[in-house]
Amino acid sequence: MGSNSSKVTKLRKKKSRQKQSSNESSYSSKSSFSEEASFESFDILPEDLTTEYEMAIARIWGMEYYSAPVDDILTTTGKILEAGCGNGSWLINLSRIYPIAEYIGVDLNPVTNVNYPHNVTIIKGDLLSLPYDENQFDFAKMSNFSCYLTDNEWVQGISEMIRVTKCGSWVEFWEVEPILSKNAPTYMYFVESYNEYLTLSGITGVSVTKLEYFLYSSRKLDNIQCSSKSMVIGQKGGEDGIILLKCFSQWFLELHCESLSKYMGISQEEYRRRCKIMLDEIEQTKVELIFRRFWAQKKMNPGVD
Repeated sequence: MGSNSSKVTKLRKKKSRQKQSSNESSYSSKSSFSEEASFESFDILPEDLTTEYEMAIARIWGMEYYSAPVDDILTTTGKILEAGCGNGSWLINLSRIYPIAEYIGVDLNPVTNVNYPHNVTIIKGDLLSLPYDENQFDFAKMSNFSCYLTDNEWVQGISEMIRVTKCGSWVEFWEVEPILSKNAPTYMYFVESYNEYLTLSGITGVSVTKLEYFLYSSRKLDNIQCSSKSMVIGQKGGEDGIILLKCFSQWFLELHCESLSKYMGISQEEYRRRCKIMLDEIEQTKVELIFRRFWAQKKMNPGVD
């Protein structure tokens, strides 16, 4: 869940950098903060929970699958890219609503056991070196990377997204971050410990201010905009809040138990005990996540300031 990225982060963003050779990905070598500790966070949540999460996010945004003004692109023969697409659910949903456009997903670990629609293609690829020439896409989107990218990698990833997008077309970025609450001290402790853990690997998350800075400093974007939605985790947040709590629980109890307990200097048994206290605390208080979307238009002449 990093700063924002994340990101409850995108549940299917299985960034198993430790499994890739350094020549495959420039960020593969940053998969652990020490020789002993590895990021099992780059594992994934169960597929059914991933799908639940994706639908919850859609409902939070009023079933609006994008914020950039791209209706005309989607209703014609536009070419759409999602970097870090996971199981492709966002692309699949869009393809059902707008069946004429072409949809392409890129992921380090693409899901192959899905019956994708005829106009959806998923390939193996690296955000930091997208396998496409310049000016190929009418709309490009990436989401929930803040638990995975260093600041330099953010700059490089944004640059790649802009590079493959056509001049005058739109790029969109989604991130999510927890809102710390003094009424939930155990929750704060876990989130802060996780952020510290990531920081030791050079990953400091991406705040709204930082992401805006990255977008503006590219000097290749116009009309940079941002919108936010918040959601209470747990039963107080209704059906979607319950789904988010399930994801939050899986994220900390299952995917991060070994590495975070080691970082905190406690046994896994003690870690699980404290984690359950945190989850009870969330249900008793009002803990929120804030979801943000940024979208911007590639300049018609991006080589000129």
